[in-house]
Amino acid sequence: MAVISVRDVLTKQRFLRAAVIGEPDSGKTSTSGTMTPGLPTCVICSAPTSQMIVHHPDVRIFTPADFKETVNALKAPETQFGQNIGTLVWDDATFTIGRALEEKGILTAAEPRRVYKDVQFALEGALLFTIRKAFHFVIIAQARRMMNEISGLDEITLDVPPSMENSIVAAVDYAFFVVRERKPEAVPHISVVPVKRTVTKVKLTREQFGKSLLANEEPADLALIWSKLNPTRRETNATVA
Repeated sequence: MAVISVRDVLTKQRFLRAAVIGEPDSGKTSTSGTMTPGLPTCVICSAPTSQMIVHHPDVRIFTPADFKETVNALKAPETQFGQNIGTLVWDDATFTIGRALEEKGILTAAEPRRVYKDVQFALEGALLFTIRKAFHFVIIAQARRMMNEISGLDEITLDVPPSMENSIVAAVDYAFFVVRERKPEAVPHISVVPVKRTVTKVKLTREQFGKSLLANEEPADLALIWSKLNPTRRETNATVA
C-alpha cells in the first residue's frame, strides 16, 4: 500500500475547485471569472438575476431550462461549450437546488426526505464527473450566517439544505466569502474564512497552509489567490526567482 503525503497530493493539484459564496450583488460571479484570461470562462447560469461577468474577454453562458439540464451540463459541459474550457462556473447552487426541490414537488410530497435524497443523488453524481475534468471549477452560492451557540461566533455557510451542502463541500478544495461594502465605489474583496463543516474535509483555512500564504482579506481575484495557494506554481516562482 502506497502512502501519499498531503504535500504530494497538493503538488499534483493543477486546477482550482472552489466555492465562492456571498450575499446578493456582492460580486460572486465577476470574481469567479478572473481565473483564466486566455481561455473561455463558461457559465452554467441557472439564476435568472445573475450578474454577468464583465471582466473577462471570452464569456460563454448556458441557461438550463430545468434541473435535469443543469445536471447534464455539469456532467458534460463540453456538449454546451466545446472542449476549450478554461473555467467552468456554476451560478448558482442555491437557486438550482431550490428550483429542483420545487420541480419535484417538495411542498406536496408524501415523503419529502425522498425528494431531498433524489436531488442530492443527482447532484453528487454530476459533481463527480465535473471535478475529474481538466479545467478550473467554481461553484457559486448564496451565503447564510449562523450563530454558533457554543462559541458565540458567527459562522458562514452555504445557503442550501445541509445534505446538499455536504455534497458541494466534498467537491471543492477551497471556499471563499466575497465581501462588498454597501457603497457605489466599493471594490469587492475576499474574506478567507472557514465555511461551516468544511474544516476537516476540505483544505480551507489559511492556517492549514501557513499564515503567510493568505491574509485575512484578499483582493477578489481568484487567479491571484490561486497563485499563492497552488504549491506547483509557488515552487516554480521560487525557482525562477
